[in-house]
Amino acid sequence: MIETQWDRWYPIEKITKRANLDSISYCDNELILNFSFIYSIGEITIIFKDSVLSYRSADERNFTDTYSFLNETKEKDFYTKWSFFKLKNSNYIEWFNKQDKNNKQINVEHYLFLTESVVEVLATSAPIVRWVE
Repeated sequence: MIETQWDRWYPIEKITKRANLDSISYCDNELILNFSFIYSIGEITIIFKDSVLSYRSADERNFTDTYSFLNETKEKDFYTKWSFFKLKNSNYIEWFNKQDKNNKQINVEHYLFLTESVVEVLATSAPIVRWVE
């Protein structure tokens, strides 16, 4: 497999630092993630509507291999001061494609949200992003 490519994702220009995940919910084919920022006025809501193929959430302590990879390949500020990423050629996409052999023709986007928890989303399209001040 080709090495996973990590890119910072900028859902809106107002975000300048790492976020806190306040809530996550999934209902009626909508995955909704709410984030806030320490010492900042504003919150962001990210809504995946009718596009989620798979998602998973874990405590960041369970991602030691991921942090080792990032330490070896990226500057520390790349991931310690940012929460929103898009990945290409990821193990998660590879795993999904093995599970769902009929959907190899669709475009799968891998979003990763790095906070005190790690949330990963595989979706067929970009989410709706809302900023509240």
